[in-house]
Amino acid sequence: MERRGRFASLQTRRTPEEHRRFIRRVVDSRPKLLQDAQKATQDLLDLAHRFNSLELLAQLWFANSVGDPDEYKEYSFEGRPPYVEHLAVLELKDPGHQVRTLEMPSGADIEKAQELLETIFQRTFFYYGSEALDPDKPGPIPRLAELRFDTIVHELVVRSPTYYSHFADILQELFGEQFVSEWMRSELGFDIKQALKCIQAISDLMMARLRDRREKAIKFAADLRNYVKEFKKTGKFTGPEQAREVTNRIRNMRGKEAKRAIKAAAIAWTFYELHETVAFTATELAEKAGVELTAVESLLKNFCLQFGSTPSDYVLPQPTSPLRLRPVIKFGEKYFCPAVHLLIWALKPQVERLLKPGSTQSINSNANLWERYQKRRSDFLLQGGLTYFRDLLPRSKAYRNLNYTILEDGVEKVVELDGLVLFDRYVFLIEAKAGELSPSARRGGKLRLVSDLKELVEDPHRQALRASAYISAVERPTFQLEDGNTVQLEKKDYKEIFMVTLTLESIDVFTKELYQLRELGIFETDEFPWAISINDLRIIAETLDVPVQFIHFLKWRLYLNQRIKITAQSELDWLGSYLAERPKLPSVRVAVDFMTLGTYTTQFDDFYLYEQGERTKPALRPSQFCPPEIKALLVAIERLDGHDYTAAAEALLSLTFEERKLLARQIRKLSSDVGRGLSKELQFVGDEAVLVLKGTISDAEDFSKSAQSVAREKARTTAVFALADGDPSSLTAWGVCEMPRTKSVE
Repeated sequence: MERRGRFASLQTRRTPEEHRRFIRRVVDSRPKLLQDAQKATQDLLDLAHRFNSLELLAQLWFANSVGDPDEYKEYSFEGRPPYVEHLAVLELKDPGHQVRTLEMPSGADIEKAQELLETIFQRTFFYYGSEALDPDKPGPIPRLAELRFDTIVHELVVRSPTYYSHFADILQELFGEQFVSEWMRSELGFDIKQALKCIQAISDLMMARLRDRREKAIKFAADLRNYVKEFKKTGKFTGPEQAREVTNRIRNMRGKEAKRAIKAAAIAWTFYELHETVAFTATELAEKAGVELTAVESLLKNFCLQFGSTPSDYVLPQPTSPLRLRPVIKFGEKYFCPAVHLLIWALKPQVERLLKPGSTQSINSNANLWERYQKRRSDFLLQGGLTYFRDLLPRSKAYRNLNYTILEDGVEKVVELDGLVLFDRYVFLIEAKAGELSPSARRGGKLRLVSDLKELVEDPHRQALRASAYISAVERPTFQLEDGNTVQLEKKDYKEIFMVTLTLESIDVFTKELYQLRELGIFETDEFPWAISINDLRIIAETLDVPVQFIHFLKWRLYLNQRIKITAQSELDWLGSYLAERPKLPSVRVAVDFMTLGTYTTQFDDFYLYEQGERTKPALRPSQFCPPEIKALLVAIERLDGHDYTAAAEALLSLTFEERKLLARQIRKLSSDVGRGLSKELQFVGDEAVLVLKGTISDAEDFSKSAQSVAREKARTTAVFALADGDPSSLTAWGVCEMPRTKSVE
């Protein structure tokens, strides 16, 4: 294992025989892994049962889930919310809430519980990770087994697929439609606006209770110091009777020892019966949220678990934890939420299960209502996707719900294309799928994983491939629009077709390296699409502010669909890597088995947490290094337009960061020289492109010929620009000649 910056690479050096023995040891250890997890689980329950029900859980909730958004960094955050969820499910095996003792968990108890949970999760990962190993078949394990393990780990560990405010927007679009909203109020007793208010109020209420208890603890410490001081001075105790004993103990201590004791007493008082401190009633929540009590009671009824709800044989953490749909625990007339982070993510799957006829939890028998909702879901996904494409590519033309005629087995057939975007020399064929992964697939069920991915990724890709083949096969591709008009493509105007599959579900755990799905028979071709969720597309649209940069990023991203042995945790990590590292295509050294990217989402977290109001420290929107001179030239190219203008801009973006610095410096010099009547031209030779800048006004056709001449000489893509007075913002003409791009760079 080797780490370079944010890249970790792995190289295996075991001989085949050593590898076979290693696999045998791992396989033989599986029963012991399960035994260790079972013993740690029993020890954890024994520890939890020493205290009142939910008390150890509340202490672990605070330790793992409460943090400072201003200091949050994914790579250094030590909290483990999934641990809290697992303990919550374990505690709900008990038949009811019990008050056992006045004793509260100590720091050592909390640390012990954390260690036991660490053991349980580690053994669980190893147990699932080793299930496909076979000493008699020491080669690579089947890709489907890898996919199952990846799914299980992802579901056990990863939580929010996007940012809270982004998902809240989606929920309001889906469930805010009048017919859905009316059904929710009629059948569920609340609507989406009320639900979102309650979710925010639960978080605010619990944190307000913590702050209030902390402030009271600070006052308690100050009062305690005064009681001790007065007791020492007069020999008389003047405080409340409940503070007499602790005051008497502390007054006999030395100065520093007394200060530590007072601080410890304040901390203990802060966390005394923590689950009661942060618990709330339906009435309190209704008042905090500004929502009718009946709506709050209905919401809590649909999203809470009760004691006795966990099966008695529950041991290992499950990928589809009950808290993923019902994150609130009810005890008596009170409620405690150990998984505040799951509240908003539970809304969509839970409401959809109640709305979908035929499911075990459904309360709706009207199939037409479900079909209307599915259509609304699909329409929202497609329209939202096209909106983000227009944001990324303002000059583009976007169309939706198109038809075209193909010849299939000698018979003409009218088929559909969800979305078509035309931008300069590029065609985007977009197919949207608004379905979701089934619970079975989320649990790692192999058959459902394959069938769900076929439905969400392969089927729309096949439709996009069909449209691409149609464009290639006919002389004048023609698409019919819903309003009766047609869109006809002049094929000579378009150089490249991008196929995009758009999902409502975040499934980048499966799609970040699409070539791996090819091994499962999910793709019939090596021509892969860009598989992107609406959540990630929104962030990309809000991040890339130069249209051609999106094209440049997309080409970089699609290259990673090939077999280059590089993996990332999510789609946003790919985007973050593109922004942060040099824009050249990455590669893996021959001796390395594979390479993994570390997290590149920190800059997105900082920005969006600030935008959402959770973080007080301002954070800039993520961007790629681009000196002002080059940014001005890119904007000028965009403004001047002209067919194939993207080629000239892409030549600029192909420069490494160091090359961009050097070119910016030379542009400043050119501008200065032109102003002094000196040199009026510069030629910059980069690794992949040559940029020629002339401080004169000239004819674009001459510049195209000049670009061709230099490109042949330098064997590199060449762009030639005419800058009035050497000013990069005053572009008057350009010419470009493209050469094949280098496919991999060490």
